[in-house]
Amino acid sequence: MPDIVGVIYNHRMDILAWNSLFSALCFDVATVPERDRNIARFDFLFPESRQRLLHWEDVCRATAGQLRLAAAQHPNDQELAHLIGELMLASTNFQTHWNSGDVDLRTHGSKSFRHPTVGEVTLSFDTFELPCGQVDDVRQIGQRLLTLYPTTEEARNALRLITIWEQPQTEQTPRGAIDETNSSQ
Repeated sequence: MPDIVGVIYNHRMDILAWNSLFSALCFDVATVPERDRNIARFDFLFPESRQRLLHWEDVCRATAGQLRLAAAQHPNDQELAHLIGELMLASTNFQTHWNSGDVDLRTHGSKSFRHPTVGEVTLSFDTFELPCGQVDDVRQIGQRLLTLYPTTEEARNALRLITIWEQPQTEQTPRGAIDETNSSQ
């Protein structure tokens, strides 16, 4: 499905898997060191998050609330405690939201983004808890799948344009061009 943005993350909001449309819309996960591949770090510590997320303050409030819920559910998770400590020291905005005491887990709604190529785009989202089964790696606990999808033709066209624009360029196939070399097969 070319117009579905997808990311899988755990209770600490560590990004475990993502599709190329997520990287194009939010941030290029592959270029970030693995330790920093975390939605909360992006929201609070990456300067570009303020430009990419139209309702940045609301997103930050929800992110802090989701981490507060995770901390209650996983009180012995040292990596989670370290992440929260790091955010407390590095972001006064996180401190404010954390200290509010709000707990939040949004399972559906809408998110608005500002993309450098297509401008503003609003997508609907759903979050699903994934079954874990036998867990050998603590990173697998509490995995969630976040899908963002268009509900208007304008949003659908914006995602299609992002997909075309973000395709890797090659000498044989310029950006946006259709590669017809394999069309006869």
